[in-house]
Amino acid sequence: MKLNLSGLKLKQKFILLNVFLLFVSLLSLSLAIYINQKEYILHQNNVRLQSHLEDMTNLLDLQIKEKQEQVNSALEVAREILQAKGDILQQDSMVVNFSAVNQISKEVQQVSLPAWSAGDVPLQKDFTIVDKIMDLTGQTATIFQKIDDGYLRVSTNVRKLDGNRAVGTFIPNSSEVIKTIERGETFRGRAFVVNAWYVTAYEPIYVN
Repeated sequence: MKLNLSGLKLKQKFILLNVFLLFVSLLSLSLAIYINQKEYILHQNNVRLQSHLEDMTNLLDLQIKEKQEQVNSALEVAREILQAKGDILQQDSMVVNFSAVNQISKEVQQVSLPAWSAGDVPLQKDFTIVDKIMDLTGQTATIFQKIDDGYLRVSTNVRKLDGNRAVGTFIPNSSEVIKTIERGETFRGRAFVVNAWYVTAYEPIYVN
């Protein structure tokens, strides 16, 4: 018997080549499946993340809307409480002194303002009215008085970071709140208050 070694080697090489080609084909197929699945998974994750983001945004918008409605209702209560005290009077013969602090720049200036009262209740540095509003509505309340550089908190239960009332801080004239108020309109929406953002409502008060 004659053994053809060259033919056997060629056959082995052919088998090895086929195995290699099969391996390459399987590897290419696996790679194609991996890339396709990766793109699908990434797409699905993006869809889920977008859906979660939209849900969170809708929830946040709903909470802001509900909070704004609460603040709007509190403003109506505040108006009724203030009106019940009587006309707001300005006593030009009496002044009240403040160290006025810009709530944005923190710059301080000394101001003297004519005394205000609602009926027989003084408004500056007296917290009877604002605390009653808070007791009835659960919302913070502030009474402002105009100064040259903005509007000064003369009575408030908004707190500074140290826990003290923010009496003597003022909103500068650059604020959208002030621009709205000085058009004689009521401002409603987000506004920076002393050291944080709040959902707010501001209504102009007219003396005499």
